[in-house]
Amino acid sequence: MAGYHTLHKMARSGGQDLATSYRKPNDPGMVPENDMDGRFGFLRLQISGDIIDLHCISVPRPQESWSKAPKLFDPMRYSWRKRTIIV
Repeated sequence: MAGYHTLHKMARSGGQDLATSYRKPNDPGMVPENDMDGRFGFLRLQISGDIIDLHCISVPRPQESWSKAPKLFDPMRYSWRKRTIIV
C-alpha cells in the first residue's frame, strides 16, 4: 500500500474556511461546500452510461482504532451529457 501519509489543513482566507467563503474569480457559481482534512480518504469513481458517481470515503488514521468503519463523505452524482449535478 502506498500513499502520502501527512494530512494538511485546508487553506483559510481572512480567517475563514475556503469551503464556505471562496469563489473562483473565473467561475463564481462554483463554490466548495464541504471538506474533510482530519482523516485519510479515497475517491471512488464509477462511470456508467451518462452518469458519473463520485464517492469520497474516509478511513481511520493510524492513531485511530481500525475497528472504526470507513465513512462515506459527500457523495455526488453528475450527468456529464446534461452537465448537471443530480440531487
